[in-house]
Amino acid sequence: ISRSSDTTGNWSANYSSRTVIYDTTPPESKSTYPAQGFMVAINALPNIRGTMVDKVAADGTHNGAVSRIRAKLMSLADNPPKYWNGDTGNWSNDSKLELDSDAGQIGFNVALGTWAVLVNIPVAHQKLIVGNTYYLTTIAYDDVDDATKNQESWNVNASTFVFDSSAPVTAVVLPVHAAMRSTLSQITGTMADEPTLSQAGKVSAGIQGTEIT
Repeated sequence: ISRSSDTTGNWSANYSSRTVIYDTTPPESKSTYPAQGFMVAINALPNIRGTMVDKVAADGTHNGAVSRIRAKLMSLADNPPKYWNGDTGNWSNDSKLELDSDAGQIGFNVALGTWAVLVNIPVAHQKLIVGNTYYLTTIAYDDVDDATKNQESWNVNASTFVFDSSAPVTAVVLPVHAAMRSTLSQITGTMADEPTLSQAGKVSAGIQGTEIT
């Protein structure tokens, strides 16, 4: 709040005021698909999506809004890891590559506390390989009126996921096929998940259960 006076002691009749919110707390973004976590198994990737929120300040007040989301998608099966280039629809060694809601990329939607990348993702270009592991991390910016803005750090929230669209394999061991039996004391068999069974170095989602009918 301010006001002025002249040399004769006359003061301005009205005060001039501005309300400023001090905010040094970065926002938070997370992916919900693929889900956060380590070795999350998926069999499809129609889109990449998540949530975002500008975290409340230490005094419990004055949270703002998220103005920008950046995402990095990496292929961990490559050494060194490769990065997804949404413009070319391919993997690249350029670690600076990312998906950015501020870059005018078609299909990157940010609204109402959620974000989603709907096009230019690997599945659209058949660039996800069964049994390979991938890594997704995001950062968010809030709407602080500052050149640097408040932003979260890379890799604080992330998803390491396995793409597995292959079915597991089961086989009956006992009873032997076409055998004549008067009793049946047990039924046994084997089970294994592809692609680990037939391809060395690949990762599978894992067996969830077996049905016997």
